[in-house]
Amino acid sequence: MTTPTIRWQSGWQPCDPEQSRELLRELHRETKDNPEHPLFGKSVQVVGAFLNWYDILILVAGGYAHVHLTGQHETTPQHPPCVFLGGIDAANEFIQQWRKDPTNHLTDGDQPWFTGKMDGIIIEFLREDRFRVRLADGQEALAVMPEEFLPLAVENQDLLNDPKGQFIRVTVEFREPPALHRITHAHISMLSGS
Repeated sequence: MTTPTIRWQSGWQPCDPEQSRELLRELHRETKDNPEHPLFGKSVQVVGAFLNWYDILILVAGGYAHVHLTGQHETTPQHPPCVFLGGIDAANEFIQQWRKDPTNHLTDGDQPWFTGKMDGIIIEFLREDRFRVRLADGQEALAVMPEEFLPLAVENQDLLNDPKGQFIRVTVEFREPPALHRITHAHISMLSGS
């Protein structure tokens, strides 16, 4: 009889030890001052992540859970969102259903890791040099911004809710984990063009 294993698919992949430590640090940062959160004070192990690096699969006492990292210090029990899945069969079912869930707009299928570039717009300032970007294909990604572009981003934070339709257009270079995707170009743009 074989031991059941996670069937990685639908854009989900196992984490190596370094990736697991980095994602665990982020989970701890988001929950450390949040005693009402279901994961507060619990011993967890990050076993896998979706390609966006916001959605992680963890092993915790009692089974597996899905956590959607927010990239922010959280203080409410609802954030970061956490759904306990149960045993390995439930975790595999969750991963298999990931692409079929119409509320999940961050899926990428069973494709090899994309290492090209794509244009997008900054939709959220997270912390320090990290930003959430809506890509041209409608997906979202976490990206790090080099120092040379930070003044542009900091000085124009108000463009996130600009009724005139201006925004910060960026080009994102996709890098294989554990490296974060990197912004390689940034400028102010109008909604109708660049």
